[in-house]
Amino acid sequence: MDALVNESEDFVEDVSSGTVLVFDVGFFSVDWVLLQNKKLSQNSSGSSIYATSELIKKASDLISKEYGRAPKLDDMESAIRQNKDYVLVFSKRVKIQPFMEQAARTVSDTVLREIRQSIKSQKVDMVILTGG
Repeated sequence: MDALVNESEDFVEDVSSGTVLVFDVGFFSVDWVLLQNKKLSQNSSGSSIYATSELIKKASDLISKEYGRAPKLDDMESAIRQNKDYVLVFSKRVKIQPFMEQAARTVSDTVLREIRQSIKSQKVDMVILTGG
């Protein structure tokens, strides 16, 4: 929205006449809105609780199934933020990536299903992914 208001030339030209789906991926929610010809489409916006926190929880649950114990969610989040590729489970280094990828398939499918229901059969010209 800032780029539209401040008229960032290339961006505004691409977005001005199209339909743009904007995703804002956060820790506790994934929010989205559809912009049509630079205007918000309130009927095609929404929010999902299936965000980063749910992704970490699902990955932790998958680790628990394989190793018999779930790492603390704070430890998982800390490892990700510190760019570590493992967490400790029963003093073993367990690689996070395979579990995060498996969890992402489930969590992202759920979010995408919610978004598809929200935007119905709207034709989307561009997707913009944002988040912190």
